[in-house]
Amino acid sequence: MASVPLTIDAFIGAALGPIIGVGIFWFLQLLFIETQKRLLSKLRRRHEAFCRFTNFIGILFQTICHALGYTVTRSGIASFQVTVNYGKVEPK
Repeated sequence: MASVPLTIDAFIGAALGPIIGVGIFWFLQLLFIETQKRLLSKLRRRHEAFCRFTNFIGILFQTICHALGYTVTRSGIASFQVTVNYGKVEPK
C-alpha cells in the first residue's frame, strides 16, 4: 500500500471544508428567510392564515433540525415543543 505524504494543504482543507460548508448553508438559510419575509409581507393583509401557516412550517423545520442535531451528537432529547410562534428542544 503506497503511503501519501500529508501536506499542510491537506490539513487546511480538512479543517476549512466543514467550516465553509456550514457557512454556505447558513448563508442560504438567511437568503431564503429574508426572501420569504419580503414576499410574505406583501400578502399579510389579505392572507393572514397563510402567513401564519408558513411561519409554523418554518418553526417546525427549524425545531426538527435542532432535534436532529441533538440526536446526531448523541445528547438525546428531553423535551420537544412546537407552537405557532415558538419551537423548543431541550437536550437530556
